[in-house]
Order: sequence, then C-alpha cells, then structure tokens
Amino acid sequence: MKAFRLVIFLAALIGSYAATASGNATLNLIPVEDQKVLVAFESIVPGAISLTLTDSDDRVVYYKSTFSPKAQYKGIYNLSELQDGSYTLSVNSGDSRVSRNIEIKDKELTFSDPVFGSIPVFSLNKQQLDISFLNNQLENVSVQIFRNNSLVYSTQLGDGLVVQNRYDLSRLPAGDYRVYLVTGNDTYTFDAEI
Repeated sequence: MKAFRLVIFLAALIGSYAATASGNATLNLIPVEDQKVLVAFESIVPGAISLTLTDSDDRVVYYKSTFSPKAQYKGIYNLSELQDGSYTLSVNSGDSRVSRNIEIKDKELTFSDPVFGSIPVFSLNKQQLDISFLNNQLENVSVQIFRNNSLVYSTQLGDGLVVQNRYDLSRLPAGDYRVYLVTGNDTYTFDAEI
C-alpha cells in the first residue's frame, strides 16, 4: 500500500512539474452535451486573455478577448454549427499560449493534447526594435518588416530555443511600419511608428 501511495505521489509531482515547465497555463476542453464544450483556461500569472478558433485553412471562426487581466476563464461553446473538419483553439494570456486541435466528424468531437508556446515580446525604444521569443516548438523563425505593404527587410533567425534580436531602425524613413515574426504555424505582428 505504501508503494502504491509513493507511485501516486511521484506521478502527481511529475505532473505538476510538467505543468510548470509547460508555461504555467492549462487549457481543458470538456464535452458537455450535443457538441457543446466547456473551455477552462487557467494561468498562474493573470493577463488579458484572447481565445481564437481557426479552421484548417487558418481562417478565424470565432474570437473573444477579455480586456481586464484574469488568471482563469471558463465558457461553454456550442460547436454544432461547425462543419466536419479540423479546428484549432488557441488561448493567449500574457506571454503564454496554449492550443488544442479539435476534430469534428459526424457530430463527434475529439481533442488533441495541449501544445504550449510563448508569445513574442516586441519593444521599440529610440528607434531600436527588440524582439524576444521563446521558441518552444523549435520551429524556423523569420522576421519581416513592411511599410505600406512593401517589404523593407527580411531575415531568417533559425530554429533555436531562444530568439533575442535588436534591429536598428534609425536609417528608415519616418512612418508607420508593421513587423511580422513568423514561426511554423503562427504569425505575430507589431506596429512600429518611427
């Protein structure tokens, strides 16, 4: 009996370590009834929460955002009007991101395991653009800078775990720019005024 308790204790300890190592956030999807799903998100650090459901062509099917910082979010969503196919539910909070795939087939729902990631941090100070990103999935990362829908600069940053780069924008003409950080399946944007 003591050995059984020790095994349970070790499993709980490993599980809590995995949750901590995975970005301090959890995303649970619980079927409720007739293609309704309880979405339960929890994070150790409160932040504005955004929830995005995309289809297999990366088109946004549903989007919701909280404006005040929260550590938890729960909501029931009716997926019965969605057609059979693959969808991705992503929840962003602070610098954490958790996503899960949802398969719908013949009114049956199946969910993938959560995928944990980070959101890049952009900072512009005196025409110096700093980008920091924890590349948990070790995907190839690139940065592009556009002005008026024209590419001004592009670079490949590789697939390292930590991306930290500084860009001197002082030689660019004054104006509005949009910066894209692109990973395997995600694109993040930052608007910069010089």
